[in-house]
Amino acid sequence: MTLRDIWTAAFRRPVWALLVAGLCGLWSFLQLTAPTVYEARAVVTLLSPTTKFPRNAYASFTPGLVMLAEASALSATNPATRDLIRRAGGTGDYSVVLDNRGNEELPIHDQPYLWVSARSTDAGEAQRTLTATMGVLRTQLRERQEAAGASTASLVTWRVTGGGDGPVAMRGSRVRQLGGLGLVSVLVTAYAVVLADRRIWRLPRPFRLPQRQAG
Repeated sequence: MTLRDIWTAAFRRPVWALLVAGLCGLWSFLQLTAPTVYEARAVVTLLSPTTKFPRNAYASFTPGLVMLAEASALSATNPATRDLIRRAGGTGDYSVVLDNRGNEELPIHDQPYLWVSARSTDAGEAQRTLTATMGVLRTQLRERQEAAGASTASLVTWRVTGGGDGPVAMRGSRVRQLGGLGLVSVLVTAYAVVLADRRIWRLPRPFRLPQRQAG
């Protein structure tokens, strides 16, 4: 497909070209005027109980810590937990993900880090949702251990080790956004016009629209 093909197709199908360009323009306008989404996030680390002997709690993690972190991440998706978070003031969207040092095909979950995030078009709502989510999960972590018979002195602790700087607007440069939307609109319009022109010309002759005669 060359520039000449695109120009010829647009000249043959001006109504189709204007229609697709108008739809792309409307889509671009909606993207530019969409409300700004704010995200509040935090990194939580589960740590082993303190002992009488001094040690670096972040130097090594036991499989039990990773299992508890994974249980918290799975619990966050339960309808019952979502209801608790809503009652605690978390009315925005949220996600809780166990740290993955690998990739989607070969995940490696060997560290008890939880990535907690909350999103909303209102910065305050995003922060409240993050706070509510972490509060509910922290309570569940304690209750889960107590139900298993753990004593107060042997409970796994919950520490916020990252994030917490407040909601951040999830938007990039307006210039790059305009450039990207414009490029996508041009490519979509060009492809749609050429495709429509080729398909229409391949229709059986009785179904083709009459063409104007030169002169």
